[in-house]
Amino acid sequence: MVRRLRFHEKKLLKKVDFISWEVDNNLHEVKILKKYYIQKREDYTKYNKLSRHVRELARKVKELDVKDPFRAEATSQLLEKLYNMGLVETKRGLELADNVNASSFCRRRLPVMMVKNHMAQTLKAATTFIEQGHIRVGPEVVKDPAFLVTRNMEDFVTWTDTSAIKKHVLDYNEMIRTDRFHLHLFAIEKYLWFYICPPRSNRFSDDLTLRENVTILLDNLLQTYDKSVRPAGRDGPLVIKTNMLVRSMGPITESEMTYSLQCYLRQSWHDERLKFDLPNVTEVTLSNTFLKDIWKPNTYFLNGRLSTQPNITVPNVFVRIRKDGSIYMSRRLTINAKCPMNLLDYPMDAPVCPLLLAGWTQSGLEVYFHLKRHIGFFMLQTYLPCTLIVCLSWVSFWINRDAAPARVLLGVTTILSTAAVGLIQRDGLPRVPYATALDVFLNVCIFYNLAAIIQYSAVNYFTKILPKEGGASDDEDETENVLNEDQNGVLDWNSTIGKETQTGCMILFCRCLLGNFRFRYNMVKSADAANGNSVSSIDILSRYIFPLSFCLFQAFYWAWYLRFKLS
Repeated sequence: MVRRLRFHEKKLLKKVDFISWEVDNNLHEVKILKKYYIQKREDYTKYNKLSRHVRELARKVKELDVKDPFRAEATSQLLEKLYNMGLVETKRGLELADNVNASSFCRRRLPVMMVKNHMAQTLKAATTFIEQGHIRVGPEVVKDPAFLVTRNMEDFVTWTDTSAIKKHVLDYNEMIRTDRFHLHLFAIEKYLWFYICPPRSNRFSDDLTLRENVTILLDNLLQTYDKSVRPAGRDGPLVIKTNMLVRSMGPITESEMTYSLQCYLRQSWHDERLKFDLPNVTEVTLSNTFLKDIWKPNTYFLNGRLSTQPNITVPNVFVRIRKDGSIYMSRRLTINAKCPMNLLDYPMDAPVCPLLLAGWTQSGLEVYFHLKRHIGFFMLQTYLPCTLIVCLSWVSFWINRDAAPARVLLGVTTILSTAAVGLIQRDGLPRVPYATALDVFLNVCIFYNLAAIIQYSAVNYFTKILPKEGGASDDEDETENVLNEDQNGVLDWNSTIGKETQTGCMILFCRCLLGNFRFRYNMVKSADAANGNSVSSIDILSRYIFPLSFCLFQAFYWAWYLRFKLS
């Protein structure tokens, strides 16, 4: 039994004639549409018609008499037109017109030319740029991907003035231009680009062009060159001059004690084997492929890790050779190096990060980067919040000592908040065996929060002699059991307890520490149950001691650590 066709099978059946599908040439058409990312099928149909007309016209011109002057004129005009449109490579004969097809027109589409000029990586991305209005051909903005670029207009395909992509391209080109990377270089057969300065003449001879002369020169220089042999110095050892231009610095990772930077490493040396003598040529600038065939310094970074050299779109290397054999090489590098840091004064420290260069057969070079850390971030994220949390813990000194839940909850909340801030800040630091300046501040803040809770414990135990509602104390049963043990030698205080309660806070605090439950019982008996508990002297004293001592700590802390930063 034959099953029923599915939806996609029915849809396919409507579009394709399976009986004559080979004659319809449908597969080739789909392949061309996909290869050149042609979104409209009508464009491909137009290209087929145009290519058919061109072939028919060429066929009619061929049928004319060879001696007919009109044939020569028509042939010249047709080939000139096809060459200017970019459909043929040369103007040798009408046989080239027979090879014009739909693909010839597709190769002249604007997205294809953009990919060819390295303005986009894929045809899909190029089509998106065009439809968004980022591309102009000459003075006109083009938004149609089907626009055909003639041979004369190839050099005028660029970004629009208001395009955001153009700004990124200009920023990148400015970076390259500072190191004299000449991106627009002449193409040669063996090497990608070369640039001759100063170009005083386009030809050295009647037959050979400048390009051919330079190609022959390079082939002759490298014919007997051995890149495994180090060049000899003029007056002794080979001198390699090295300098570095740092483009950007960062990020600096304290947890791994590393830093990264982007720089141009420039080196120059002299190689007698690369001397040349060409008229009107003083130096030749070559591509990075030339480095594979000559000797170059094997420089590496002793403290480097995971360093890379950008290779987009080509390896960022610049090579220049002078006629006296002097070689100049510049490479763009992204360096990730180790930086041993002493975090005792963190975040008021000033780390010094080294960069050590060396070679297998060369002496080393040391570069030191003196860094300065801005503490504005830490002031807003750590110091100010912790200071306010400590000040918040002092609010309990103004809360009635009978409100035990409020004072205990406030103290516990401030401790947990300070500890949370400390854990967040320690997240990006290595596990060092010593305390940093930030650790000292956080630990002191936790100590003050903890002291506020201990202070209330002393107030609650030593000076709170009545319960919240008045009347007898909750510890009365316990003290009565202790009073029964007088015969066993328990310490007995004088009966003048009312006089002692009027003594100073510190004296009362000391007597409470040395006393026992009988002393507390005598204090409860002498209390005024009608008026309840008065304000504790310990609370009154703490209102002055805690803020004053914390201010003194802050003054000493910043005076001690900032002196290192200022020095």
